[in-house]
Amino acid sequence: DPALNPGAAEVCDGIDNDCDGVADDDCFACDLSVPFNYATIQGAVDALTTGTVCVGPGTWTGLVDLADKPLRLVGIEGAGRTTLDGDGSGSVVTVGAVPQPGAIIEGLTIENGLADYGAGINIAGGAALLARLVVRSNVANVEGGGIFAATPESLVMADVDVLGNGGGGIWIEGGAEIDIFRLRVEDSIGTGLSLMGASGTVRAASLTSNTEGGLVERYTSSPLEFESVLIAGNDRLT
Repeated sequence: DPALNPGAAEVCDGIDNDCDGVADDDCFACDLSVPFNYATIQGAVDALTTGTVCVGPGTWTGLVDLADKPLRLVGIEGAGRTTLDGDGSGSVVTVGAVPQPGAIIEGLTIENGLADYGAGINIAGGAALLARLVVRSNVANVEGGGIFAATPESLVMADVDVLGNGGGGIWIEGGAEIDIFRLRVEDSIGTGLSLMGASGTVRAASLTSNTEGGLVERYTSSPLEFESVLIAGNDRLT
C-alpha cells in the first residue's frame, strides 16, 4: 500500500501510516502529499484551492508559488529533514494576496533563493503564518533576503530562524499587523529586521551579527511593542 510505508505522511486516520509503531503521532490532515500524490510541490499546489499540501522529507529543488490560495504548506518531518532549494532561480516561496486567515508555511528549510525582493519568502499583499522554519542562504538584490512582506494584512511568525541571508534578513512594509514570537535573525548581509510601517508585537527575538544593524523601525503609525529582544554583535548599534 503506497500510503503505508516508512516515508509516508502520518495522517489523522487512526492508522500508523509511517510505520513507526505509533498511530497519528504528529499527524497532519493532508489533502495532497508530495511525492505520494504529486511528484512536485507546485503540482500539488496547483491542484488545490484550499487545504493542506504535505511535503515529505528530502530536498525539493524549484520554486513554489501559492498565488492567492489560503493553503497550508507543511514539511511533515520538520525543517531538519525537509528543504526547499530555489537553486538561485527566484523567490523560493511566493504568497500572493491571500485573504485572512492567510496562507500557512511551516516545518521547512528554505534556501538558495535569488530575487530582487524576498529571495526566501516573498509575501505580496496577503496574510500569512510562518512557523517552525529555517530560512537561510538566500540573496535579495534590493531588500528582504530571507523574508520580504509588503502587505496590510496580518503576519504571524513563530519559531523562525533567518540565517546568513544577503540583502538583509527580514523586511516588512505596507502596514502589516505583526505578531512575531521566538525569532532568530543572524549573520545577515544587511539589517536583521526592518519594520517599515508595521504595527504589533515582537517577543523573544534575537537579532545578532548582522552587518547593518539588528533592527530598523520607521514609518509606524501605531506603536510597536518589543519584549525580550536581544540586539547584539551587529556592525551598527541598532
